[in-house]
Amino acid sequence: LRRALADASQGRWGPAAERLAAVAGHAPGDALVTVWTGLALGLAGREAHAAPYLRAAAQGNPFLIDYLSREPLLRDPRERDLALRLARQAAARADAGESA
Repeated sequence: LRRALADASQGRWGPAAERLAAVAGHAPGDALVTVWTGLALGLAGREAHAAPYLRAAAQGNPFLIDYLSREPLLRDPRERDLALRLARQAAARADAGESA
């Protein structure tokens, strides 16, 4: 997770996504791994792969949007906007009862 977040802090979302996707299966209940796997995949252009992670994150945290709006690793406005859009879509689907 630390290496993935280091990649993310430098805008290297592809490597961050690969690291997190490899870890996610070993930490299925870890909320931090879940949200960051979804974010990294989405910001790496793999939105379809990001959706299940972000839906799970939204189901587990009603404050996900607020958290992301203040997350310092999302300092690039385009990245923050994309992350928030993906999280809002995931939260709407989670509220609608779609399965991950």
